[in-house]
Amino acid sequence: MNILVLGMGSNVSQGIVKALRGIKDIPIHIIGACISKSSVGLYMCDEAYISPFAADDSFIPWYLNICREKHIDITFTGVEANIDAFVRNREIIEKTVKTKFVYPEKEAWEIGYDKYKTCQWLKNNNIAFPDFALASDDKELSELILRVGFPLIAKPRSGKGSSGIIIAKTKKELMSIIGREDYVVQEYIGNIDSEYTVGCYYSRYGELQAQITLHRYLKNGGTSIAEIVNDDSINELIEKISNILKITGPLNIQIRKKKDGTPVCFEWNVRYSGTTAIRNHFGFCDVEAAIREYVFNENIDKCFHVATGGVAIRFDEEMYFENPSLESLYLEKSL
Repeated sequence: MNILVLGMGSNVSQGIVKALRGIKDIPIHIIGACISKSSVGLYMCDEAYISPFAADDSFIPWYLNICREKHIDITFTGVEANIDAFVRNREIIEKTVKTKFVYPEKEAWEIGYDKYKTCQWLKNNNIAFPDFALASDDKELSELILRVGFPLIAKPRSGKGSSGIIIAKTKKELMSIIGREDYVVQEYIGNIDSEYTVGCYYSRYGELQAQITLHRYLKNGGTSIAEIVNDDSINELIEKISNILKITGPLNIQIRKKKDGTPVCFEWNVRYSGTTAIRNHFGFCDVEAAIREYVFNENIDKCFHVATGGVAIRFDEEMYFENPSLESLYLEKSL
């Protein structure tokens, strides 16, 4: 089968490819695409192309064309801008090509894509949330400071990893984002060692099929060390969210614990995770589940045999090519 993976410069999309390589009983041809020729993930694929930016008017026509020409069975991506374009253009995509994509529900997507809306949703549904304010609302921000004090964490309402994040110990350190409508300011919960990421997969019927909880240690905004844990308080929080949120496919929930041990969801991502390959190794095979469920209409119970324990440690690595220059490398790959 032909699988298209978009955004191969993203560690999430690279993790998706690693998970695909682990599927032994389905012949898979991976076609990768990205906006840059220097995205190393392109060279992990069987075939590679350069794509337009997701925000460009040419992106959807390009996507429909490659799906037709390459007979793509299913598409994956770890890039939120791609998913946003798919959600907004779902009707025309589904009318034009038979390629599968696990679309999030529009409401769930809009809530998860905007960290301010995520906090509002949690608050409105009586689920533990970080106290918050819009950076553009002086009154709301001043009241937040009075309620919780410093430090505070300011982050783009839509964004990934640690990009644009400010941890402020004084109001002066917030000055660069005060007044900006694209920033939310949150109560700073716990510490860098109290963070958990929970991978959830919801079946096409909206049922929570499986979850895996990783206690993670961060480096440059990403997971450096991940340990599988089974925490009753986190399980209860995931159950509360799952009972209310209408969603299918992958959901990546980020949690920190307060000093008293209370878990708080501070954001979620309606997509695959940067720890997709780690989760796949430990038996949480949500990439394979999407293929079996949406392409082959199979039962997906066998895709989830989650280990009860395990640790993953990340490290840097390189990819080598015996070419005299980058330019000749690009030409040989026919990007």
